[in-house]
Amino acid sequence: MILVTVLLFMAIILALVIQAQVVARMALRFEDRQSLRAQLRVAAAEAAWNALHVLAADDNLQVDHTNEPWAAWQTNCLPNNVETIALITDENRYFNVNNLAAIPSNAAVRLPTSIVRDIFAANEWPDPVGETQALKDWIDRDAEGTREAGYYHQAHLSLEPPDAPMESLAELDGVLNAARAERRAAPPALTVLPDRVERIVPVNVNTAGREVLQAVLGAGRSVLAEKICRQRDAHPVTALSQVMDAKTLDTLRPYLDTRSRYFSLAAQAARNGQQETIYALVRRDDQGEIEILRWMYR
Repeated sequence: MILVTVLLFMAIILALVIQAQVVARMALRFEDRQSLRAQLRVAAAEAAWNALHVLAADDNLQVDHTNEPWAAWQTNCLPNNVETIALITDENRYFNVNNLAAIPSNAAVRLPTSIVRDIFAANEWPDPVGETQALKDWIDRDAEGTREAGYYHQAHLSLEPPDAPMESLAELDGVLNAARAERRAAPPALTVLPDRVERIVPVNVNTAGREVLQAVLGAGRSVLAEKICRQRDAHPVTALSQVMDAKTLDTLRPYLDTRSRYFSLAAQAARNGQQETIYALVRRDDQGEIEILRWMYR
């Protein structure tokens, strides 16, 4: 009987020892993961800042194109075996949704609503006019339109237009899918550049996709779109007068430029299957100074 009790006692002690070892190992693994996470965050941040330094050091701030140093993948393997990668994307290659709140001073200039409508049509949305109106009413300051607060209340949707510029692509996605039974991604030609000033942010003719160029130029100008693409493939467009006549330029000037001001950044650091990623949105001014508009870890 005593032997059985002793054996049972020893078994309990052994189980407790094993449990303590398991807990200790789990705690050690957790600490290791947390330590590695901190290292990866630091490495990702360094990769991001290095990429932004390249962007700020651009030797020609009047012309931006996709063959510049800042547009290339930037990779590195650190002494601690952490691998980093960073990529900067020109956000002025897309059409800014917040342009819908601006009113061109020149009556001959195309309206932003016409451009966004053409983008929806090119992506085969069922109601390009309605979707464009929804975005416009969401961000413009007036209460006139078919998709103002009353529309959402009547549809029993917990949304109300802020009558202010959009802040993110997630907000754009939410507005476009508010009344849809099946979610649909926003047209890739659209972007959201948070700018509190109601002004038109132009697209860069050297980086914009054909779909964006065609929407900005308007129907009947496909030949001009092809001309711009051929010209920039040969060498970057340094002046809009190189690709269009003065009359055409007068009607399109607010929407086109040869340089870019807004850029997005993705920087990642990884080791042993664990990774940390930074996403950022920045604005570069005429002197090359970088302003961070958004910075987040994922």
